[in-house]
Amino acid sequence: VAVAQDAYPQALRCARVGLITSTQIAAKLGVSRQRVNQLVDRPGFPEPREIVRRWRLWDEGEVDAWLDANRPGWRETPT
Repeated sequence: VAVAQDAYPQALRCARVGLITSTQIAAKLGVSRQRVNQLVDRPGFPEPREIVRRWRLWDEGEVDAWLDANRPGWRETPT
């Protein structure tokens, strides 16, 4: 448990430089993390920029651009 507590703040520090987790992608879209896991497996979805312990971190701008191209209307999804 201590490892996870140490790793999460590191992931959050990374997020401050424009990287987001699958949980944050799920929150943007109003879907489950399981649904995000399906989306990230689609062809063309951006590759994670970094992996910190068990967290994959994506560039938020790249994810937003992919969502604009592949999920029209996602920005209107209630958060």
